[in-house]
Amino acid sequence: MQEVTDYSELLLKAPRECWIALNAPKTQIVGTGKTMQEAVDEAQRNGEADPFLVWAPKVWAPFVF
Repeated sequence: MQEVTDYSELLLKAPRECWIALNAPKTQIVGTGKTMQEAVDEAQRNGEADPFLVWAPKVWAPFVF
């Protein structure tokens, strides 16, 4: 069974309608950008070589599967 992690508290603080780069343990936002590359570049400037990327929609909606 795949582990499910709740990132809602972290992502509630994030800007909307942009790409968000998280650090490797996915505990901190290390970059944002209108494009994936902008978010990666900012994350790398902040010391994260291989960030985890998430799109932040205008409104967060629950996803059930």
